[in-house]
Amino acid sequence: MRFLVCLAASALLTTVPLKAQTPSDAQGCELHVWPGDRLKSIYNGVFHGGTVDGALKGRSGYPPLPQDPLNSARQAALLEAARPQSLLARPEDRLIVHPEPLDSHTIRTSPGRLGASSAACYGELVVDDIVFRQDVVSGTVLMTLFRYRRFGAEPAPSYRFANWAKSTVTLLPLKPGGDLAAAIAELETAYVDDLKKFADVIVKQTRKK
Repeated sequence: MRFLVCLAASALLTTVPLKAQTPSDAQGCELHVWPGDRLKSIYNGVFHGGTVDGALKGRSGYPPLPQDPLNSARQAALLEAARPQSLLARPEDRLIVHPEPLDSHTIRTSPGRLGASSAACYGELVVDDIVFRQDVVSGTVLMTLFRYRRFGAEPAPSYRFANWAKSTVTLLPLKPGGDLAAAIAELETAYVDDLKKFADVIVKQTRKK
């Protein structure tokens, strides 16, 4: 229950107004991206459940999951291939993908830029948390918490937005005779789909301005 309360608290949307991009704004713009740390898991069954990482730790009664199925290095590769700058309707931004994740405390409490950049036009997209959630009632999903900020000349962000995105997963946990490679591929697709859903909300906000 404590973990679920933390999820709900982290999911609170944070946003300030976003200005539409103009062609001149795109000159010299950067988008810095960080992958998340290891995948967490949560399982809610009929008679028991709720232990964080019970499946990954091999706890009795928890459907087993492969160890480290979505590590930071793989996340970084998926993020780069997905071209998040284009998903955010900023295709001219120079993409800079950082290979190592940031700790959640740093992500949540740093008032200024997370990247060592002095670019006048700067954005950052951070994966704060990833959760594989199994529920016997509502099904299985991959939930990803993204945080996005944009900076101009001021030290404080001119725009920020944070929220969870979730996508359905059907092949994990593996059933007898299941295809592990296909299951991992589906998990990776769900991760990219979460990114697309998150970015789509930001683009819609931009179009309203």
